[in-house]
Amino acid sequence: MKITNKKKFFDIRNLQIFLISIFPASIIVGPLVAEIILNLINIFFIYQIFKKNNFIIFKNKIFFYLICFYIYINLTTLVQLEENRILINTLSYFRFIIFGFAFFDILKNNNEAIKYVYYSLAITLCCLIFDGFIQYFLGQNLLGVEKIRPDRLSGLFFEDLVLGGFLSRILFVYLGLIFLFKDKGSYQFYINLVIFIFGYILVFLSGERAAFIIIS
Repeated sequence: MKITNKKKFFDIRNLQIFLISIFPASIIVGPLVAEIILNLINIFFIYQIFKKNNFIIFKNKIFFYLICFYIYINLTTLVQLEENRILINTLSYFRFIIFGFAFFDILKNNNEAIKYVYYSLAITLCCLIFDGFIQYFLGQNLLGVEKIRPDRLSGLFFEDLVLGGFLSRILFVYLGLIFLFKDKGSYQFYINLVIFIFGYILVFLSGERAAFIIIS
C-alpha cells in the first residue's frame, strides 16, 4: 500500500501541478528558471498526449487558429528577415501555445491544482507587494536593492523595471481566483481584496504607465 502511495505521489500529473504552482514565483527568480519550468511542463504535457493517445488538442479550433497565426508571423518574419535572431525568437513562440493548453489541461482535470495555484499566487503577490512598498518608502527593498530611478520601482526584479508590468498581468488571474474561492469564508475574501487593492496601488507607484493602463 505504501508503494502505491509513493507512486501516486511521484506521478507525472502531481509533478505538473507542482511546476504550475511555482511558475509565478520562478519568473521573479529569473528568466532561465521560468524557461526551464515552462519547458518541463510542455514536455510532460506532450508525453501525456502520446502516452494516452489523446490527440484531441489537435482538433481544437483555438489551437488551429493559434497555429495559423504562428505560421503567419514566422512567414512574415522570414520575408522581412534582417537578423537570424528575430526568426529564432518567433519560432520559439510555439512553446507558449503548448504551455497555454498544458496549463488549462492541468487545471481542468484537477481541482486541487487550482487551489495550489491560488495559494502560490497569494504568497508571491504578498512578497512582491510588501517588498515593493518597502522600496518605495525607504529607497531600497528587503534585499538592499536601491531604486534605479527615483520614479520607478523594481522590487525583487533587481535591475529590471518590470514590477508594475508583472503585477498588472498576474493580478487579473488572482482576481479571478478570488471570486472562484469567495465562498470559502468572508474573511478570506476580504483579505484577498486587500491584497488586490494594494497590488493595484503598487502598479501605479511603480511608475509604469503602460502597466497601469492595462490594469485600469
